[in-house]
Amino acid sequence: MAKNIKWIKVDSVTGVSEATTKAKNGAVNPNLSGLVESFEWGQYHYGTADDSVSIDDSNHIHEITDAQWITDITGKINEFVREWKVVAYEKELDLRKEQLGTYADSVYASASGYKYDAAVAFISSATPNAGLTTEAF
Repeated sequence: MAKNIKWIKVDSVTGVSEATTKAKNGAVNPNLSGLVESFEWGQYHYGTADDSVSIDDSNHIHEITDAQWITDITGKINEFVREWKVVAYEKELDLRKEQLGTYADSVYASASGYKYDAAVAFISSATPNAGLTTEAF
């Protein structure tokens, strides 16, 4: 069985965490036996290491529970989805502008046939259309 851990990269020579001091010799994962990285979120990297590994909280190498792992990975996924929705919405707006013009123009164009037919019916029969009268008020 392996330990769930999260860590911040360390200086390749001194082994001191980047959170403590800038890695002047290049940042690397800490030298932990059996270290396998799964994902990263912000400065933290997540993975597993052998059960025999000594954890050093003061150097930003932490053992975490399964519940903490799940909470963090769920947070990462939710953050990704929030960012993706913003990008997707911006792309949709750009596509609408490119293909349909302004939003008002596209609404006008899509509703104009219905409004014309409803207006002709009203003029010929004097029967108001609920959609048109609601829109008028």
